[in-house]
Amino acid sequence: MKRLRNNESISSLIERLWFYASVDGALEESSAFEDFFNSREGLDIDYYNDDDLAKLNSIIEPVQPNLAGASKPYTQFYLLDSASRISFCPACAEEDLKSARTIIWRIHWSYGWYVVCLEHSCMLMTISKGNYISRVGQRTESALRMLACRPHAKYSVSLLPPDSITTSTIPHNFMRAECEILDIALRVQKRIMYLIEAGNYGCSELAMISDLLALTLRGHVRGKEIIPYSYRLAKQLTGIGYSNYIDMGSKHATVMTGEYAVCASYPRMIGLALTAAIIRHSGVDFRWYRVCDLLAERGILVPRTSKLLYLAVVGGADTAEHRWYLKRVKSYPIELRKICKEYYTI
Repeated sequence: MKRLRNNESISSLIERLWFYASVDGALEESSAFEDFFNSREGLDIDYYNDDDLAKLNSIIEPVQPNLAGASKPYTQFYLLDSASRISFCPACAEEDLKSARTIIWRIHWSYGWYVVCLEHSCMLMTISKGNYISRVGQRTESALRMLACRPHAKYSVSLLPPDSITTSTIPHNFMRAECEILDIALRVQKRIMYLIEAGNYGCSELAMISDLLALTLRGHVRGKEIIPYSYRLAKQLTGIGYSNYIDMGSKHATVMTGEYAVCASYPRMIGLALTAAIIRHSGVDFRWYRVCDLLAERGILVPRTSKLLYLAVVGGADTAEHRWYLKRVKSYPIELRKICKEYYTI
């Protein structure tokens, strides 16, 4: 129980050992873990250099032989910063409470492109502001507080929502549309995982996906710029404002990497689905048409074609976002540029 588990992050192990020490009354050990977490304030809680790793090993018992392998990220592609790694699978969390008495925070949950649990086919939840304890090492307490307030949360956006759940306030067509959006996002997620696990970190396809995510989840200046389409769609579906606001003085290059600041899983799911629909990812066209039809029945009109969808995302042909993307496309191989030309030619 006190070993680093498969796909478990180092911060999760420390948090678990701290919890076990507190419950068992091992005050000295508990204080050591608390002091270590406090010393990492402002630093990455999962990834370490050799000196920090040696310090960590000195307070962990038993010795963890696989810590070194987990101390470096296997990819930097859309790796969320420490403070934003607060998304979790509610179904996994329930199982962990039975087997480990606490939540096992998976490495995959640390990545912005991972929004669907592959084991349970449900969207990850993100700890809300009202439940979040702003302190390193307290994610589990925050997550449990959120689950206690929303006992049916794991069924809210799932590929297989059970018919027996009737407490959801989401209109039926909205739920069906969200399930389709989740399925579309999952297809891109699996493709990203395949490319990364195959070692294709610098491939042009991954760059194209990253650039479109930068467009869909970009930051914007409150009151000065139009809220990007992905956030507007997310608010229409949930009533929640997920906008990624930035300071007036931010440079445009910073704006276009706004996806790294989006920790909530819902807008990231929308961003992945929009990206898949724009590039017409395999098996997505029919599902996107179905999303459009389901939302139209609720009075929400969504562009059906990739060209119109791209136009909605960039905000028009004369926008800085469109010009930025055209420059990015020039660096793609000619085969990929031909695919992009099908939707960005306005």
